[in-house]
Amino acid sequence: MMTCIFCVIFKNPQLFGTHRAYYTSCSFTAVLMILMALIIFRQPQSKEKISFKVPLVPFIPCLSIMFNLYMMMQLSLFTWIGFLGWIVIGKFTWVLLNILLRF
Repeated sequence: MMTCIFCVIFKNPQLFGTHRAYYTSCSFTAVLMILMALIIFRQPQSKEKISFKVPLVPFIPCLSIMFNLYMMMQLSLFTWIGFLGWIVIGKFTWVLLNILLRF
């Protein structure tokens, strides 16, 4: 859901009509992203000594989300249509195979 909101706001500022609505939407999205980062940060962490831990959690995951969203916004409409087509074909095949394998 956040991905859709982020892409619509930052890719199509003309949809909002006024600068005030655009900046309000941007601010609201930024607050939601900060809240998501805080939720990730508040997750319980194991006290057990392990050989490897991901460094800088939740900053690396949040940075990764932002970087991937930026790259997704750079894709053309035709790429998204092709992606949607392959997702539909894959889902249809998966459902069909599951139905056939049950009998």
